[in-house]
Amino acid sequence: MTGQVYRRDDGKWRAIDKGIRGRDQLDLGDLGGTGARNIYAVSSFGEIVHFNGKSWRVLDAPSNVPLSGIRVLSETEIYVCGQDGLVLRGSGPDEWEVISSREFDYHVLSVEWYQDRLYAAHAGGLLEWFQGEWKEVSFELEGETDGHGLQTRDGVLFSFGYEHILAFDGSRWRRIVPGT
Repeated sequence: MTGQVYRRDDGKWRAIDKGIRGRDQLDLGDLGGTGARNIYAVSSFGEIVHFNGKSWRVLDAPSNVPLSGIRVLSETEIYVCGQDGLVLRGSGPDEWEVISSREFDYHVLSVEWYQDRLYAAHAGGLLEWFQGEWKEVSFELEGETDGHGLQTRDGVLFSFGYEHILAFDGSRWRRIVPGT
């Protein structure tokens, strides 16, 4: 909250939030980067901040809606999501474009890159963005499905819902059942 950011170095936590700590309305919800000199964070008050290894800077984003997720693929490919269906693509700290559709009317909670596609989670499920087009993901599973958090690990895309976990191996979705 209020711009706090820490990094673990040599077994100790060290604050790296000089210049943003204590700022009102800078409640950071997610962060990502490519290394210690390229970190981005998004705020529930609609701000995007960037750390270059020495100092933080508030970026000029094309929207001020509350933001909830970020995925940094490289120094020139960044994705941000938030309320009102907002999804942004950045090609550097100062270059942003809106890639979401005007049809989105829900809060996008998380974004993740998997197999040349961007996935966006919302309370009703997942969206997939490929070659400039958005479409709803069909899980082809029985029972309730929703989206909240996304994460890629070991070649699998995981969708963490409110009451379940789904996994996609590139060909099919399956439900993860604890204890099995």
